[in-house]
Amino acid sequence: MSDLYLFRAALWDLLRPKKILTALFLVLFPVVFAVLIRFNRTPEEFNGVEVYNNLTSVIVFQFTMIILALVFATGTITQEVEQKTIVYLMTRPIPRWRILLMKFLASTLVTVTTVWITCGLLSLVCFGGSRSFDAYTLRLDQINDQQTFITQFKETPSPYLLFLVEKMPTGQRRPFRQRRSVETLRQKLEKYDSNRPPEVELVADVIANLNSGIRRGTAFDKASLLNSDISEGLKSRIQANPEGLEKSQICRDALQELMPNILEPAKPIVNPVKRDMAILPVGAFTYGAVFLLLATFLSKPLIYGLMFAFAWETWVPNMPGNFQKLSLMSYLKILAPHERIENGMNPSSILAQAAEKVVITAPQAAMTLALVTIIALGAALYTFSVREYVPREDAS
Repeated sequence: MSDLYLFRAALWDLLRPKKILTALFLVLFPVVFAVLIRFNRTPEEFNGVEVYNNLTSVIVFQFTMIILALVFATGTITQEVEQKTIVYLMTRPIPRWRILLMKFLASTLVTVTTVWITCGLLSLVCFGGSRSFDAYTLRLDQINDQQTFITQFKETPSPYLLFLVEKMPTGQRRPFRQRRSVETLRQKLEKYDSNRPPEVELVADVIANLNSGIRRGTAFDKASLLNSDISEGLKSRIQANPEGLEKSQICRDALQELMPNILEPAKPIVNPVKRDMAILPVGAFTYGAVFLLLATFLSKPLIYGLMFAFAWETWVPNMPGNFQKLSLMSYLKILAPHERIENGMNPSSILAQAAEKVVITAPQAAMTLALVTIIALGAALYTFSVREYVPREDAS
């Protein structure tokens, strides 16, 4: 009963209005960001997988989870010291390690619940009611050579690609933006110089145009498809007069056969939110245990924890060679990988591209995180049991 009482007392302390507001801000920040991205793009341009992976990897895993684990884990001791209640707490007829363990479990529960809510809302925004992750749509990360991809449409000998260029309009209205003039892909591509890499905006416009036509069925033209250099199996599917989603899938398959070395094959994409919700508690326990250990023997653990979280854990995973093995985030990303489209101009992405990736298997990652958690938590409980803590006289 004493353990349950300690756990409930620690939990109620964490659920004060000020802390709830902080957690609410951390929950809503990436969700609002995702909503703005979705409303600022057309359904054809919005890639729910890309947005979810980028926001979850950068904000949820590398910011929200870590900052909550840091604040709540270090606060289990520093708050008692600053409020001068540490002496009362440590003189109770209960082993010290049990007191700290119950407070740690309460803080971890709040951290995990917060990041679970964040992931759930992100998934709802990015995948709910969206067809951007259908197997037949094109994505920017599926194009191996953007210059050749655009050139294929500009200088195409294929009847089907010629049909797409000449017949499909691109005029679409985007929220918060002015209406574009209606023009064909041919008019857009006439301005493009094939000797230079295309701008990302042009590639994105072509992809959005193709996705719109594939979804609506306007990209399906039986005559031009049958006259193109595609497989007999695909031609038989075309001659069967397909309807609905089958027409969309045929258009995507035709593009794949006409540009086999340029396009990556379409793959079914599964919403990764369930996997992320299973891995986030692992990260919360590991980082929480490390930060709890810092709080047991450092007077200002929050400062050192911030340095570790946003300096070490940001740069080390992108360092070359075995340096990556010195970062907890490297192992966490093995268990919950998120494919991201990076802007190559920022320093971390440049390091990531230049670094030689060290092979870490999922069992190795799980074992490493488990060992770090057990060792750090055990050391924290032991240190708290034997060390004397004095209330801060300068605490306000």
